[in-house]
Amino acid sequence: MDEEEHSAEAAGVALFSGQVFTGKILNPKQSFYMLLLMDKASQHARIEYMLKLNGEDVPVTSEVIHLKRKWIINEEMKKITMDFKIDLEIEEFSKDHLYKEETFKTIEDMFQQRIQADFEEVLNILQEEKSDTLGIGRYIRAHHPKFFQQDWREQFASLTIEPKVKVTIIRTGILR
Repeated sequence: MDEEEHSAEAAGVALFSGQVFTGKILNPKQSFYMLLLMDKASQHARIEYMLKLNGEDVPVTSEVIHLKRKWIINEEMKKITMDFKIDLEIEEFSKDHLYKEETFKTIEDMFQQRIQADFEEVLNILQEEKSDTLGIGRYIRAHHPKFFQQDWREQFASLTIEPKVKVTIIRTGILR
């Protein structure tokens, strides 16, 4: 409860393994990336990072315009590759020269690396807690029934889940 504002504050998302609370709560940032992993983020999902450009920290704000995800299941290797194609709009960039190809590509690569790392962090937490909030078990049960086992939570925790993120900046600025 925020005493000054007299309103409730979200602490994050509680994780469940089956019907049991795991005791772990994702913080708001981790919760946001979990929603992106689920492809359930709001229409105006914003990603903000402090990026290093020429040895200087620069704040960059972007909006997710489009996200496409595809899961590739390898039953023999017990591996799931999650391909994400994310289109971003850069809304705020305090430095000039975003129109330069070198700066543009640097920002695109930095966003790709940072989102990849944030996705990996959330997936590791979900697997540690045996919490399949992404619905991978339902997908596998429907499309790969031989791969699905009754003790799905244990199987989920032992899978190799690898996110692969491809970021494309499709436009810059607030004018469309």
